[in-house]
Amino acid sequence: MISADGEEVPWKKSVRMEGPVEMWLLEIESQMRKTLRDLLRDCRFEMKKASVKRDKVIRDWPGQICLTCSQIQWTSDVTKALTMVTMRLLRDYLISRNRDFNCFNGTSMKVNRQHDKKPLRTMRKKQSAILHKYSEAIRSNLSKMQRLKINGLVIIEVHHRDIIDKLYKSGCRDTGAFEWLAQLRFYWEKEEDDCFVKQTNASFHYGYEYLGNSGRLVITSLTDRCYITLTTALSLNRGGSPKGPAGTGKTETVKDLGKNLGEYVIVINCSDGLDYKSMGRMFSGLAQSGAWGCFDEFNRCVCILFLFKGCINSFALLSFSYRINIEVLSVVAQQILSILSALASMPKGKGDAAPIKFTFEGRKIQLTWSCGIFITMNPGYAGRTELPDNLKSMFRPIAMVVPDSTVIAEITLFAEGFDSCKVLAKKVFTLYSLCIQQLSKQDHYDFGLRALISVLRYAGGKKRENPGMQAEEILLLSMNDMNLAKLTSADLSLFQGIVSDLFPGVEVPSIDYTDMKNAINESFQELGLQTTKFSVNKVIELYETQSSRHSVMI
Repeated sequence: MISADGEEVPWKKSVRMEGPVEMWLLEIESQMRKTLRDLLRDCRFEMKKASVKRDKVIRDWPGQICLTCSQIQWTSDVTKALTMVTMRLLRDYLISRNRDFNCFNGTSMKVNRQHDKKPLRTMRKKQSAILHKYSEAIRSNLSKMQRLKINGLVIIEVHHRDIIDKLYKSGCRDTGAFEWLAQLRFYWEKEEDDCFVKQTNASFHYGYEYLGNSGRLVITSLTDRCYITLTTALSLNRGGSPKGPAGTGKTETVKDLGKNLGEYVIVINCSDGLDYKSMGRMFSGLAQSGAWGCFDEFNRCVCILFLFKGCINSFALLSFSYRINIEVLSVVAQQILSILSALASMPKGKGDAAPIKFTFEGRKIQLTWSCGIFITMNPGYAGRTELPDNLKSMFRPIAMVVPDSTVIAEITLFAEGFDSCKVLAKKVFTLYSLCIQQLSKQDHYDFGLRALISVLRYAGGKKRENPGMQAEEILLLSMNDMNLAKLTSADLSLFQGIVSDLFPGVEVPSIDYTDMKNAINESFQELGLQTTKFSVNKVIELYETQSSRHSVMI
């Protein structure tokens, strides 16, 4: 198996590509799941032995396996710590009930109440040690593949650290407490010899879909709430419907939950070409393959304006062409209902439910237990904001508000190997917030969360290229490379003023462009153009922009 980022995972058993293509493709899919399951079982023991020093495990095992094993080990450690807390409290209770130990009772209760948080305190120290090791590894000379692995692990382990802090401060003393049950927990069940993921009352068999060494989403409190809603919806054989404005992470949260559960997520951008027939084909494929379908911006509409012949400078609104109109939605509701009803009729229990046949659009098709249907809604679009009641009842809604960008920036900086992440994250977020408020409104300006994350990742690359440079200098250089070229002349001075206020006394390191300037001057002379300082600077800015972005629009 070879992922898009170049990671290779050898098969446990080879597959002969002979006979009907659909037969050996199914065999390849089956062997993929068996291979990943065996790797996860073996890596689990290595991760347990490694404890804090996990360098060898990260080097020898695939990224997806390392991430899942890390989550299994963390769940096991926290469960043991909470069990120890429960046992201490039980011992205190039994001693207090024993009348023959009245003298001993008072001392025992005092000591144990002081130390009933000791297991969680020990876990917190272990988690800090793991993050310290990862922080050292990030700053070392790593291959692209190793860096991707550690980057994903850092994001997950930072979230684990935050959960332990939350459990410690809230005084959680039991594995049955809601503070613990609300977390996404990974278990290796010995009886089934398999991995299960649990949250609240929901339990899912790990999907073993090979997803490569893909990055992970920074998890905030908003992400946790969305996870709870979506996993509860899946356990009740319903779909999930994150709602919120653009840039709040609706689609990315669904995709990241799929990565956590080992499921393949297909994102479909809704368009005006979608009718009930094309939707039916998509639903049929999702049901048979067991993949998740995320229908992005399900309620977006397009307003079609027509110019009346003979009318000057006047438009007449003839009709709204909803991306998915009411007639299509009615049929879609019946299609989704048939799939969800078939899922509800599948036998429940641990392990994989055997595929069943059900009638869909007049023909019998196979249903795989892991399929899921999600829709995202953006109330900011003109037109339909509400779904018909029969369709709405099949999806559990979750409101997605603007995420905490400071926390996301802090964790991203930590994953890129920066120190003093909290201070730097606050400065960068403040800079982008002030740019939104004070700079002019231009169509090509973007100072949102996506742009913020792009700058921080670009800064991480700059830091690895210039290890001796100060963190604030690297951030300034990165923000200039990503922003200066697109600013208007009036906004340029405002941007530089904001930067000087937030980073006082920090100067952007100058880069020697002597050779490039000479080449630019020669090109201008060959073209018969006059060389000016402004035009030379613009050419250099274009070069810097091309170095920092995938594509450039002029």
